Amino acid sequence: MSELIERRLRELKQKPFTELARLPQYQGEKGTDGGKTVIVAVWKDTIDEHRLRIVVQTYRHWFLGIGSMNARGFKIDDNGNISDLATKEIYEFI
Repeated sequence: MSELIERRLRELKQKPFTELARLPQYQGEKGTDGGKTVIVAVWKDTIDEHRLRIVVQTYRHWFLGIGSMNARGFKIDDNGNISDLATKEIYEFI
């Protein structure tokens, strides 16, 4: 699942701030990883008018409500400066 996250993060990091600012707060889509269905979600939080937090989250359902979740993300400012999020900054997504 981390490959799905990394691929999506690379795509998002190449977009300008203005385009990322227009993303909805949440968007999810189904994907596959190793033949299993995975939900890939992108979360966008506006920190302030000059900074955004973007998180890519994956969830794979196993059975009976049990599954695995992973997430990584970054902050970007309106000058295009990007910094990866620390683990403690994504606790609410994992």
